[in-house]
Amino acid sequence: RKLKKINRYTNLLNESLLKIGVRNGEIVYDILTPNIVTVIQNEIDPTQADSIIYMLTRSNTVGDDQIFYYYWDITGNHYILDKNFRINSVIYDSAAAAGDPAFYPYRDKEGRPVLPFVVFHREEPEDSFWDQDSGRDLVNATIMVGIKMTLFDYYFKVASFKQPYIIGDEISVPSKQILDPLTVFQAKGEGAQIGLLDMQINLNQLKDALIFQINSIINNYGISADQWSLSISEVSGRALKIRNRALLEIRQEQIPYYRDYEREIFEKTKIVNNAHFPDKPIKAEDFSIDFGEIEFPEDPEKELRLDSKRLKMGLISLGQFYKKYNPDVDEREGEKRIIENLEKLGKLREEHPSLDEMLNYILKGTRERTASEEEGKEEEE
Repeated sequence: RKLKKINRYTNLLNESLLKIGVRNGEIVYDILTPNIVTVIQNEIDPTQADSIIYMLTRSNTVGDDQIFYYYWDITGNHYILDKNFRINSVIYDSAAAAGDPAFYPYRDKEGRPVLPFVVFHREEPEDSFWDQDSGRDLVNATIMVGIKMTLFDYYFKVASFKQPYIIGDEISVPSKQILDPLTVFQAKGEGAQIGLLDMQINLNQLKDALIFQINSIINNYGISADQWSLSISEVSGRALKIRNRALLEIRQEQIPYYRDYEREIFEKTKIVNNAHFPDKPIKAEDFSIDFGEIEFPEDPEKELRLDSKRLKMGLISLGQFYKKYNPDVDEREGEKRIIENLEKLGKLREEHPSLDEMLNYILKGTRERTASEEEGKEEEE
């Protein structure tokens, strides 16, 4: 869940961090976005980080306006800083010796300090580790869209009714009526005229320009406008793949980076876990991280046939097959339930030899009804 979310954040903001920590006796993953993070880059190699500073969430207390920051660096220091970036308290100290509560616990096999962060980049860093202007283009794009929306509102108002106009030497409004489109006017003099100004404005053209600009921005960030604009008749796996081809290419380019991130998350999770829970060390065989691939909706019958073939070819297990249709159970329980269901079905076949014939009749009737309904829809269209 965290990796899917952080992928969206990274595509949107260019950079994001995953903080690996411990709360209530459990490993937790916290997502940190660039708006609350400052990275001090290495002076010699700016593609590396020397320290990471991020703002803490403010206390939910009326009248409390204090701001605190967490400071971590690669030498093994971890401080809590006040709003002026002065040390408020020391959590870990690089000068502390082993056995001291302030001794930095997150270290690799060689004993070197390891920061409990995994930094996600939208693109591989070339000249700097951190994009300090993350999201600036989104801010500018939002302002430009806001300007066009203001213009759209003005045009909508102007084009909503015909504006009256008056030309004459003497102009009056009977009975002191308030000027509005329904007021009766009087104009006297040479060339006096009273008419209506009909503004011809193509609101759809401006609307299309707004949609085009928004789509251009979000597509560049790997976000599909289809998730807001699709109708039921358009939802098919192949159609979505074609419409989102550019996004799929972005995703394909990201996969190798995320494979590296997954390995880094595993290694650092193991370091953090073993530092806090030495009696419950993590082993490679009982812990894994996987970033789920993009899935597109397919026809249920086609999907079932495809999953059945994958099962027979050994690409998925019985538990994974069951979990696809009942995600609330784990793989072991899913495998157990499939075996139990098949055993029960086998006994029912022995007790009722005509069971398969009855099931085929029911399923055939369902398919025929579905086909007739589809034909009816096509005739209506």
